[in-house]
Amino acid sequence: MGAEHLVSKLDDLDRAIIRLLQADGRRSNRDIGRLLDVAEGTIRARLKKLHEHHEFEIVVLKNPSAFGLDCFAHLQFHVTPKYAVEFADELAAFREVVFSSVMASRYNVYGVAITKSRDALDKFLETKVAPLDGLLDYRVLENVEAFRFDYHWMV
Repeated sequence: MGAEHLVSKLDDLDRAIIRLLQADGRRSNRDIGRLLDVAEGTIRARLKKLHEHHEFEIVVLKNPSAFGLDCFAHLQFHVTPKYAVEFADELAAFREVVFSSVMASRYNVYGVAITKSRDALDKFLETKVAPLDGLLDYRVLENVEAFRFDYHWMV
């Protein structure tokens, strides 16, 4: 199910609610209703429906550096095709990994990991990832500086 499928289910009110929450996730239903000229109960019902259908989630984004996690890396894995899904699933189970997917590429599994240091990342790769079935090769692209990190792409 791609983003197009989810977006097609949303109407203008749903999108407006989500945009307001993207700007301030602590905004109250009453405030959203007032801004959109809709009853608070309508906002509450829409949020419940959106959440139940897994069309959005309200989360807290942490700054990894504030928690002593200073190594942010993109990981590309060349995995035997028959193991790609299993490998991506096992990768996703590691605490260090914040994103895992199967790709249409020579490096057919992609992941993002956050660790305390490059040494910690290397140890993670050597002790937890290298033993996984099907791994043929991998590349590490360590983030040096981010210029944009934005979740406002959906609506």
